Amino acid sequence: MAVSAAYRGKSWRLSIMEQRREVARHLDDNLSLKARLAETMADAYGDATIGAARETDLEPDEFPAACPWTFEQIMAADF
Repeated sequence: MAVSAAYRGKSWRLSIMEQRREVARHLDDNLSLKARLAETMADAYGDATIGAARETDLEPDEFPAACPWTFEQIMAADF
């Protein structure tokens, strides 16, 4: 599902950039968390679908049930 252009503003892009940096720092500071990455991503994706549904007026079940991207894809600056 593509996100509508109406929801792809500068603030949205900058928030993603900021969160990627925060995640990278947190993982660097807590190397043991990498072992729990799949579990953490699944939890975060569930939260994210609820937040996205709130912001877009879509229903949570309109999003894929599981995150369709890998951690590496999500963290890539060009994603």
